[in-house]
Amino acid sequence: SQFGLVTWANADGETHTLYGTWVLNTQSDMGLGQEYVLTLQSSGEFHLMIKETSPIATDSFFDEGDEEGGEEMEEWPSWEEFIAESDVNNNGVADEEDYEATREPEDEESWDEVLAMFGDENGDQVIDQEEYESLAGSYEAAMDLEAEYEEWMEEVFGETMVTTTSIRGTWEASEFDITLTRGEVEYGFNELTLEEYYTYMIDFSYKMMVLQAEQFNQEAMTEEMYYRMVLADAMDSEGNPIKVSESASVDQLREAVVEYMTQLFVFLADKPAEFGMETEDFILSMNEDGTTLTLSERSTLVFTRLDVNSAVEATSWGHIKALYR
Repeated sequence: SQFGLVTWANADGETHTLYGTWVLNTQSDMGLGQEYVLTLQSSGEFHLMIKETSPIATDSFFDEGDEEGGEEMEEWPSWEEFIAESDVNNNGVADEEDYEATREPEDEESWDEVLAMFGDENGDQVIDQEEYESLAGSYEAAMDLEAEYEEWMEEVFGETMVTTTSIRGTWEASEFDITLTRGEVEYGFNELTLEEYYTYMIDFSYKMMVLQAEQFNQEAMTEEMYYRMVLADAMDSEGNPIKVSESASVDQLREAVVEYMTQLFVFLADKPAEFGMETEDFILSMNEDGTTLTLSERSTLVFTRLDVNSAVEATSWGHIKALYR
């Protein structure tokens, strides 16, 4: 076996192989899958790979429905359709009298709040055709932007997002406890490094900002202005303001933004919070028959041994090698 034949004696003098690979798989009702692969090496080093797999889906502001999921909102009605349904007093506009006559019990907004949503530009306390069609145009523009975002996400990541957390460090055993001391930690998204991921994200965010400006007939800021805006209130890992030269090129500014976003992610990351990322050490306990490892104080995280002798029957050698790496 490539994992060695080192054993660990329990209190009754029985021996169990300790070195090797331990696995844990979980699946949530929301389609989120998690795979934990812990390799304890005879050199005293360990590698913990955590993969979180989820279908790529964007939460739409424009979805409505019940708790079962509902149906996507239909296209925005034309002014003629809207006024025919809502103009109870037949004065050619939507006003408070119309709203009170047609509102549903679940409609808690006041008429002033409805006006604020539509944008009562002339302040006459009614919704006319121009104001309604302005909001409809904003809605359609937002839907176009959302479709653009979903298309880009699928192009870059496919239909599934795989977030990986790779932890390396050292371990030592005493009694039935194994202490893992965290060392190097790396993150990734669908085989992209954090730097590659945020380079994609920053470039796309600027593209989306330009599209939004075009749809609302506004002048988009330049790339340089956009990157400087992102960095305006940015802090480095030590809490100091990030300073960029006035003569910095667009490429240099983009690199500074990517570095900032990467550092911010690492600082805020709570994956895997259940593995004590906020502390240097975390402890696993082995059961008496040596078949499971349980993270202390996390009874739901129970690893089982990947039996090297029978693993070939369950998986390919390529997978075994990948686990060991």
